[in-house]
Amino acid sequence: MSRYLAIDVPINTTQGKKVFSEVAAEMMSAEQPGLYNQAIMDFGAMVCKPKGPVCFSCIFRYECAALQQGVVSALPKKIKGKASRNRYFNYFIIRE
Repeated sequence: MSRYLAIDVPINTTQGKKVFSEVAAEMMSAEQPGLYNQAIMDFGAMVCKPKGPVCFSCIFRYECAALQQGVVSALPKKIKGKASRNRYFNYFIIRE
């Protein structure tokens, strides 16, 4: 959805979650929501992959706003989280 509509709001922010849930609700089939969700997941796994999308064989290539604007590789946007820190725990076993 981010590429198809060229939405540049980061997907892992509160605003992004709100925007994408609204867009998904508008596009979802009322009759068969499960089939729609499965189709979207399959499409994202096989054609419009996060890294290396296959735009030349995409059925939406003429309608895709990101492809038309040349920003396919920049979408979807995601804000990087804080780096995790290593924690070490020491254990003592006292028998007597």
